[in-house]
Order: sequence, then structure tokens, then C-alpha cells
Amino acid sequence: MRSPRLHNGAHRGSKEYWTKIILGQALDQLTTREHEVLEFVAQGLDNDAIGKQLRISKRTARNHVSLILSKLGVKSRAQAIVRARDAGFGRKTSG
Repeated sequence: MRSPRLHNGAHRGSKEYWTKIILGQALDQLTTREHEVLEFVAQGLDNDAIGKQLRISKRTARNHVSLILSKLGVKSRAQAIVRARDAGFGRKTSG
């Protein structure tokens, strides 16, 4: 019997399926503000630009990014961008 396909084409037993489940759980741990910051990270903004967009200090933006990396279980901003874009972030335009 074949595994049922999900709306994105992943099969229930596949690595892709479980990666998406784990990513979804990680995203559920993010605060509303962290979701906002992740959107800007996914758009490629640096901490200074994120701070200006959200009217917070560059240091506060950096702290949010650090927490996001930890919650997503990634070591770099680049990895966070990949995960965020896989989850649909980064499609809005800033401004």
C-alpha cells in the first residue's frame, strides 16, 4: 500500500514529510515578534534593516534572530533562510 500524499507531494513516511513536521513544530514555538523577524530574515534583511522596519534596536533584532536560530535548530542565518522559505516566509516585500 502506498503512503498517502500530502498536499505538497510528500509521502507520510518520507524524510521530506518528517522534516516539514519538525519545521512546523519549531515554527509553532516562535512568538509573534519572532515570526515578524523571520519574515524579514527570509527576505534577506540584516539586523540593522530589521530593526528599522520593526522600530527596535539592531541589538534587539540580533537577539530575536539568535532565538529563532535556536528554536529552528539551525546554526546559521543561511540555514534559517532556507527553512523559512520552505515554510512560505520571504514572499512579502518589505516597506
